[in-house]
Amino acid sequence: MICMTGNIRPAYDEFVFFSAGPVGDHALIIDWANRFFVSTKTKSKIIMKHPNPFLHDLGIPYFDHISYIGFTGLKGKINTFQVAFSSLWKKRCYVLVLPIPPPKYLKYFAYYIRFFTRSRMVALESMCGFSIPGGPVSSASFVGEKNYIPARVDTELYYEQANRMLGFLGYAPVHETPRLTYIDTPSVLETYHLTKHEYLVMHLCSSHPDRSLPVERWQDIIKEIQEKLPGAIIVCTGSPKDKSFISEALIESDREKTRIVCGVTSQELLTIYAHAKLNVTVHTGNAHLINMLHVPTVTVNFKGIHMFRFSYNEKGIELFSSDGCTCHPLERKCSMVSYHGSEYMACLFNISNQEVITSVTKRYTGQNI
Repeated sequence: MICMTGNIRPAYDEFVFFSAGPVGDHALIIDWANRFFVSTKTKSKIIMKHPNPFLHDLGIPYFDHISYIGFTGLKGKINTFQVAFSSLWKKRCYVLVLPIPPPKYLKYFAYYIRFFTRSRMVALESMCGFSIPGGPVSSASFVGEKNYIPARVDTELYYEQANRMLGFLGYAPVHETPRLTYIDTPSVLETYHLTKHEYLVMHLCSSHPDRSLPVERWQDIIKEIQEKLPGAIIVCTGSPKDKSFISEALIESDREKTRIVCGVTSQELLTIYAHAKLNVTVHTGNAHLINMLHVPTVTVNFKGIHMFRFSYNEKGIELFSSDGCTCHPLERKCSMVSYHGSEYMACLFNISNQEVITSVTKRYTGQNI
């Protein structure tokens, strides 16, 4: 439902978003760009820092109003330069979504847009980078005082900030929760013998090892889940580089009732998530994909930044521990727990195995938690 305002809508020829990537940030940016299109009927470009076939495949249902430029290689840099140069006469609105310490090249780009073109750059503004030398720093003041709004990362979900940005620009906010559209690909279910849909998906790996549990703990968790849910097939998803971790996590399991799915397209992966009886994921890019499908989900989460929470998924629950947690709203790192030569975020590590097992088994069987 779109809530209309009486404001006169400023005319922009195009919106341009920057996706720092990889998966989670890109899913978030797609939601912003689609939300802006619903409100404004204006097409968008996304400039991707980490372009790859998997991320590009995420945009298939949105090809009619979202296009992409990969900021790598000579072709990507030329295309980005052409967009920037044509902003001299074409009125675009560049939108910085993530309140992170800006690299110098982005500041230079912003000054160019601000002082030499007909376009505009707007941003979410926060003081950030508390743990880096010279921090904290302003994330967006370089776009100009009239071009940013406070990020409020400790109180708002990211789509609530997108709605505030729409209002800031004079457009009507779109009061819909994030929802990722995908193309159903049932052939992948046949390939992995999942057509009965009595399966449980587990995404165990994050982009940073400290944002998952140690592999020994996953071994115990998976073994007990199989004992409590003997009829369930466990499907472990990940990238090809995650296979060794996944295989080790399944050592204690009944391998006849497990599947490892790595290297499929994003549309195939989304089909697997969408048809699962339950999804279990750590807080990583795939957690955004899964929760944006509004499917039954248990997210083994770190407390972290409120804007990246998943409370919009009415079929999901989040697990995290406040025991020893020192997370700052603008910092990813927490107090760390040492375990077998590695370190893990306390707000994640201190979630007990039993809490994960109980949440998974109850949610899978339809019990209240």
